[in-house]
Amino acid sequence: MPSESYSSSDPSLSGTTPRRSFLASAMASTAGLAALVSTPSILHAIDPSRVTADDDWMAALTGKHRVVFDVAAHLNGKALAQSRNYLNAWEHDFHVPERDVNVVLGFHGEAIPIVLRDSLWSTYQLGAQYAVRDAATSGPAVRNVFQDANARSGGLVSEEQTVEALQKRGVRFLICMNTIAGVTQKLAAAGLGAPETIRAALLGGLLPGVITVPAMVVTLTQLQERGLAYTKVG
Repeated sequence: MPSESYSSSDPSLSGTTPRRSFLASAMASTAGLAALVSTPSILHAIDPSRVTADDDWMAALTGKHRVVFDVAAHLNGKALAQSRNYLNAWEHDFHVPERDVNVVLGFHGEAIPIVLRDSLWSTYQLGAQYAVRDAATSGPAVRNVFQDANARSGGLVSEEQTVEALQKRGVRFLICMNTIAGVTQKLAAAGLGAPETIRAALLGGLLPGVITVPAMVVTLTQLQERGLAYTKVG
């Protein structure tokens, strides 16, 4: 910002008045920022207790071969199958140990059912809401068919493609807080509960090990800046 010059011939702009004015403005700005941060509606958008700092997991992505899959829809578990194929190709075809391969799955939008517990699938009718069918019943799924406990022959994913199976191989699962907010509105509009209750249930019903991030579009950028290759699943 260009600096302002003050004329010594103007008493209102001489002495310490500019400095006092600046300090008063700075104090006002600080107070305004504090008020903004303490506003419940702002804090409601991001739950600090669920957001993991970059150094907690991004810094651990030290493999020679690294990729982040951008997953905006469940696509019947396509991203899970791709992750398993990616790991297997490096291991079996290129003889690269899994410790040298990092896979990150960034879930947002219509992909959120994959990282939610069975209880939420039943309570909020996620199979019907997101068009996921259970092979065992041939109807809308009322349980997370992408979990190890529910995988079966003829299902959407194999036992090697489940969330838990991939986590055991080091795959990181992320969910976007903006998506949590959007799904809260979607389910509330469907008459499935009050927004505050739904949001609390979603955050409490994430599968173990799932990492929340404030905005997936930013996280995808951060990961690419750290050298991870980007792949859109779709």
